[in-house]
Amino acid sequence: NMVYAANVDSTEVEQIGSQTVNCNGGSCSSSFAQNQNVLFADIINIINNFNDVSNSVEVEQVVDQVLDCENAGCDNTAAQDQELPLAVVLNVLNDLDNVDNSAEIEQTIEQDINCEQAGCFNEAGQLQFLPIAAVLNVLTTQEDVDNSAEIEQTIEQDNDCEQAGCENGVLAKVQAIPIAAVVNVLSELDDVDNSAEIEQTLEQDNDCKQAGCENGVLAQLQIVPIAAVVNFESNLEDVDNSAEVEQEITQSNKDCENILCENAIGAQTQLLDVAAVANILTEQEDVDNSAEVEQTATQKNEDCEDDIFCGNEIEAQTQALNGAAVVNVLSNLKDVDNSAEVEQEITQENKDCEDSVCTNGVVAQTQAANLALVLNVLNEEEDTANSAEIEQGTYQENEDCETSVCQNEIVAQTQAANFATVSNIINSFEDVDNSAEIEQEAEEGNDNCDDSICGNGIFAQTQAENFATVANEFNSMEDTTNSAEIEQKSSQYNGGCDDSVCSNEILAQTQGVNFATVENALNEFDKVVNSAEIEQEAEQENQCDDSVCENAIVAQTQVGNFATVSNEENIFDDASHDGVINTAKVEQTAEQKNKD
Repeated sequence: NMVYAANVDSTEVEQIGSQTVNCNGGSCSSSFAQNQNVLFADIINIINNFNDVSNSVEVEQVVDQVLDCENAGCDNTAAQDQELPLAVVLNVLNDLDNVDNSAEIEQTIEQDINCEQAGCFNEAGQLQFLPIAAVLNVLTTQEDVDNSAEIEQTIEQDNDCEQAGCENGVLAKVQAIPIAAVVNVLSELDDVDNSAEIEQTLEQDNDCKQAGCENGVLAQLQIVPIAAVVNFESNLEDVDNSAEVEQEITQSNKDCENILCENAIGAQTQLLDVAAVANILTEQEDVDNSAEVEQTATQKNEDCEDDIFCGNEIEAQTQALNGAAVVNVLSNLKDVDNSAEVEQEITQENKDCEDSVCTNGVVAQTQAANLALVLNVLNEEEDTANSAEIEQGTYQENEDCETSVCQNEIVAQTQAANFATVSNIINSFEDVDNSAEIEQEAEEGNDNCDDSICGNGIFAQTQAENFATVANEFNSMEDTTNSAEIEQKSSQYNGGCDDSVCSNEILAQTQGVNFATVENALNEFDKVVNSAEIEQEAEQENQCDDSVCENAIVAQTQVGNFATVSNEENIFDDASHDGVINTAKVEQTAEQKNKD
């Protein structure tokens, strides 16, 4: 057909297992094992005019288990294996107006148990190997178009229990070599979203009364995923190009009275992940180019009264050898944001846990040998922001835990051998910001925990051999800012903990052999600011009435760090160098405060 209007073109391959069981007075169980191998789903459009059309290709593997139990033991078990599925949307020589192109591969397990006076248990495992989702547009004209390639692996486990023990368990969740790509070649794009996303998520939730609640993950692994958006010899106006790889765990226990509540993660690992946006021989106006690799773990216990113990524990969170890159070559950029980011985050919280022992613990959080890169070669850039960032954060909090023991503990937070780089070669810049940043942050807080023992402890926070670099060669730069920054921060706070014992302790905060560098060679300067900064900061505060308060830092070390601005064989528009500002700074601060 030559013309399509208000149509939906859909190709779908599904494997679905669904079971609902109602039990009263007997034991109940549901079990599934699924396998999906070497599947191919595609939509191919050649020489068409599309108006208000949706092209959707989906490969889906789903398990849905529901148990409703009374006075009975209940359990759900599921295992999924999805190997070599392929979902493709291909458009050649098409005119696309108000069109959605979607290629999606999905693997999902949902387990739900509603228990009364019975033990409840969910257990799941997943493997997703070499799934490929792609949207390819060649010689097309696109207006008001969404191009989306997505690979998703999800587990959701939920227990609603009364006077019963509840547990969610995941032995292994593995996502290996998934590839999501959006490619536009020789195309005109106006008001277009290009999104390539790989997502691995795990959510566990217990809502319990007078019951022991536990969420456990032995291993979550995401290895060699590739998310890419590529534009070649194309014109882009009002376009968003987004490549994202995400790994996430969320664990929650709520309303657990008179018993133990715990969230535990053995190992969460993100290895050799790649998120990239590449624009070659393009015209770009009002464009956002974003490449992001993200790893997060969130644990929470809420409204757990008179508990023996409320705890969040992570043995190891590791993010290593990952890369996020935005590359522009032989392009013209106007009003463009280029952002490459690698982020690792832990959030742990105990809230409204009265007359309890509340703890948050991280044994090892490691971020090593990652790369965030923005590379511009042979471009014209006006009103452009180039940002490369690597960020590691741990956030722990106990809030409104009265008459309790509240403790936040980080054994080792390590950020080493990471590279945040903005590199510009043979470009013309006007009103451009180039920023390379590496940041490590730990925050611990106990808030409004009256009549309690409140403590925050960091054994070792280490930031070593990291490189934040802005490098400019053979460029013409007008009204430009170049900034390279490395920052390490620890913040500990006990507030509103009246009639309590409050303490903050840092055993060792170390920042060594890091390099923040702005390097300019053979450029032409007019109104340019070059800034290189390395900063280490520790903050401790107690704000507690009628309490015993203590802040302690055993060792804060800053050694062998280099903040450098280097200008070599440049031409300055003003012979006096007026309008060119160079600053390099290394800063170390410690602030301790007891108030009220």
